[in-house]
Amino acid sequence: MKRSPSEWVLLVVLLGAGASAALVSEAGGLPVLAYRGLALAFLVATSAFCLQVFLYRPERVDLWILFLFFSVLFFSADGIVRVGALEGALSANRFRHGVEALLLLALGLVVSCATYRAVAPRDPTGFVKRSICARIQTVRPMLVILLAGTIWGIRAYAASRGLVISHARDVMVSAEGWTSLLIQLGSLARPLLFFLGAALLFAQGRFRRGLGALVIAGELGAAAVGARRLFLEVVVVVSLVYLWSGRRPKATQLAALAGAAVLVGAIVWPFMFQLRTAADQTGLYWADPNDRFQILVYDTIPTAFATFRLGETLQTEGAYVGNIRERASTIEFLIEILAAQHAGQEPMGGQVIGTALVATVPRLLWPGKEKLLNTETWQAEELIQSHFGLPLIDTGSTVLTQGYADGGVLGVALYATLLGVFLGLCEQSLRRSRCTILGLWVFGLGALLAIQIEANVTDIFVIGRAVAPLLLLDRLAGRTLEGWLTSRPRPNSTRLRLRTA
Repeated sequence: MKRSPSEWVLLVVLLGAGASAALVSEAGGLPVLAYRGLALAFLVATSAFCLQVFLYRPERVDLWILFLFFSVLFFSADGIVRVGALEGALSANRFRHGVEALLLLALGLVVSCATYRAVAPRDPTGFVKRSICARIQTVRPMLVILLAGTIWGIRAYAASRGLVISHARDVMVSAEGWTSLLIQLGSLARPLLFFLGAALLFAQGRFRRGLGALVIAGELGAAAVGARRLFLEVVVVVSLVYLWSGRRPKATQLAALAGAAVLVGAIVWPFMFQLRTAADQTGLYWADPNDRFQILVYDTIPTAFATFRLGETLQTEGAYVGNIRERASTIEFLIEILAAQHAGQEPMGGQVIGTALVATVPRLLWPGKEKLLNTETWQAEELIQSHFGLPLIDTGSTVLTQGYADGGVLGVALYATLLGVFLGLCEQSLRRSRCTILGLWVFGLGALLAIQIEANVTDIFVIGRAVAPLLLLDRLAGRTLEGWLTSRPRPNSTRLRLRTA
């Protein structure tokens, strides 16, 4: 079997390229070209590495590899997609800060990789998740049906309270503590349902495969209505479990995957934006919460289908193309903070992570917390914008961006350490779990952070709040639950390993 290079080779290349480009920019030599070339080098090198791992060593595709790919993809997009349009309008300092931001990204990747491997070291014998996937496929179908029914029941309840199309903060502000906890539980249980449905897609038996297909189809439908990132999560999870099942992608399958990506990007994704336009036209967001679900079903969705014109959606001034530009500006927030700090503004000194800890306190223990967070400007992005004198706009941030805002370069290292440890814990939980389903659940929660590049330090603490009781339950009653949840006794070894060539 062809051996793929270690990720450390890639990280050395990224760090070296970032440092070299930074030196060129500081010397005043072609800063725009340096930024553009660095962004392209980051994306090409990372994509080549990930593709080689995907094709030749699929057992090495883990949570950190996912985080690596999506981080570089979104952070480098600015220098590739947007720099041409911005070149004539912005100063050379902006592009120098862009180079510095990519260098900070490389630093964060190095630190997160080191801490991730310290917690979840790679097995030198070639650990393969194939045995885990086989075990997941033996889960009792009734459990999957019960889980799906529970999650969809919670979604129906949330929709009846006005929580539709993922845009209803007012619902969460006014919800009771138990209601808020229930809605969050339904959201946190989603990744387990994704993985169970994907595993059943490749199981033996028509009934199990049909159940898996039904679950995945339902989640794709919910994602198409709910939010775009949810759609991406389902696609990535299915691809990941496909690798776990021991199948190696063939040329025809890669072509089919590329075709599906084009279909999603050119039709499904634009329709999601049309749905949001229809929501504005039908007054969905401003309607009484108790009436929103009926408006969505009887007015918004029919209007979206009736008014959807693919050609108009793909126009440069359309919402779809505009959102692509916004997605390509993930690094912009970090660049603005860099500029502010270069102008003399001090870091926030832990204020961001303090806010994240406050947000982690359950509302059952702190009645009225949500109203405080919304009236006293406790949102991390708003705090950062206010501290650095930036316009108060809807801007997504990342773990690395918040780390730099909170403590400069040291903050990037500390936040990357926190993320690496958490992702490593989630990866290791799947390998060492006494109950495969609980381990899969923890792994799935980690996957949400790895895939969602806009996940921030608050998300780490909030998801960690759910991970802690799952790990405790696995330690106390994992073996008993394993017998109840699967259709045959678990093998004696809790960590089956397959030696690869």
